[in-house]
Amino acid sequence: MAAFVPAPLTRSTSFGARRSSLCSRRGSLASSLAVAVRMRHGDQNVTSAKIPASLCSLAATVTDRAVADTKLLASGLPPAAAAIAMAFALLTTVTTADMARAEFPDTPPSTLFYDEANVVPPSSETQIVKSLSKLGESSGLKVRFVMMRSVPYGTLPQEYADELFNEWGLGDKDVLFVGGSKVARGGLALGAEAKKLVTPEMAESIGSETFSLKAIEAQYSLAASDVINRLIPILNGREDPGPPVIVRENASPTFKTKEDTNQERSKYSTVVIVLLVIACLVPMLQYYWYVKDD
Repeated sequence: MAAFVPAPLTRSTSFGARRSSLCSRRGSLASSLAVAVRMRHGDQNVTSAKIPASLCSLAATVTDRAVADTKLLASGLPPAAAAIAMAFALLTTVTTADMARAEFPDTPPSTLFYDEANVVPPSSETQIVKSLSKLGESSGLKVRFVMMRSVPYGTLPQEYADELFNEWGLGDKDVLFVGGSKVARGGLALGAEAKKLVTPEMAESIGSETFSLKAIEAQYSLAASDVINRLIPILNGREDPGPPVIVRENASPTFKTKEDTNQERSKYSTVVIVLLVIACLVPMLQYYWYVKDD
């Protein structure tokens, strides 16, 4: 039986041609993903016939990454190594953050609470929506809350909240809080009217302290309630109650001090000495009792 001999690598295809082919394949991959995704737009399901612009943004992101990857590969790698790197880059093109970004609607949802991460039970979601509605009635501002899995790679929650605020075209009397369930942090984007009541320090504290306290423990319903409860007095012109106070049940040390250790050591030393004396005297007294009559 004749042995199989692999064909040698040839250089008939230029690297520029391979780069163009890779870019086109990855662009096609993004387009097919965009067509296959079903979008959850508020309470309505949007089919592939109505693809939002965010999916087009995903395709553009994929293409840009393809160009960047191939430029990196053009730095003199051997053909075999370049082929392996190209294949790996193709497999890891679409990240979770990109897909999370693509799943967001292009316009504000009809509900005040949008749970893209699907981490809040329906009963708690109903209560949160009621609280947001009451807050809007009392303050005259429209407060929206978005819960998502994670923000896009390299973007802070506050930056993403500002981007989403502008993308949705929210106005002067709008407030948008975006909380990330994986990062356990949030960002607060404010309209012009709300900025008169909320300072940047307050916004930072709400996202990094108030929301994070319960989000770290995966108690996302309580985290959302804490944020709303803190916003209620602030947006109604009252004093900021501040971040939650962490109370430790017992902050005192449990180890013994040097004085306690020395005191117990002297007590035990006395007991040991007394026992040694008794152990020596009792046999002597017994011996004396037995031989006294002799």
